[in-house]
Amino acid sequence: MLLFFLIPVVNLCIPTQQVETTSTTTTTTTTTSTTTTTPSVYCCWRSHSCGQCCAAEGAVVSGVQNQAELQYMQDSYVSLYGSETGSFWVGAKRTAACLESQLTLTCNALNSLEWTDGSTTGTDGFLWRNGDPNNGGIYYPAYKDNCLAVDARVGLLADQPCGTAHYMGYGCGKTPM
Repeated sequence: MLLFFLIPVVNLCIPTQQVETTSTTTTTTTTTSTTTTTPSVYCCWRSHSCGQCCAAEGAVVSGVQNQAELQYMQDSYVSLYGSETGSFWVGAKRTAACLESQLTLTCNALNSLEWTDGSTTGTDGFLWRNGDPNNGGIYYPAYKDNCLAVDARVGLLADQPCGTAHYMGYGCGKTPM
């Protein structure tokens, strides 16, 4: 998946890293073929609305596969924005079973939210800021933190109300061409 960011004010695209995927196919005649593809990954920061802007680029709001990807996203944000302040949205939403729940045995830090981009899998990317996920917490129970952002100060995830407007951008991803 190609990964890029959209952020207000700055409007530039730069090449970043390569992501390599390898697949092996074995047929019944015991012929084995290996295919390796290396799509370019780039970062783009623009001022637009999250889902609409990603869609305009043929992309979706990206999930976070693992710690290395989260670190890459945070480093790219800080490099392009010039500061460790602010946050940016990533593609996850609170599950239907956990919409009204804070952390419980049933709704925990690894299953309260789910990735929405169609390609991020597993729970390795759920690396939380201290106190999150809390779905509004004890101080703001009326707020439902049903969306997910990366807190650039610490490079970790925070669940937030989906309508929060002060975030600085969005991480988008799309299938390589």
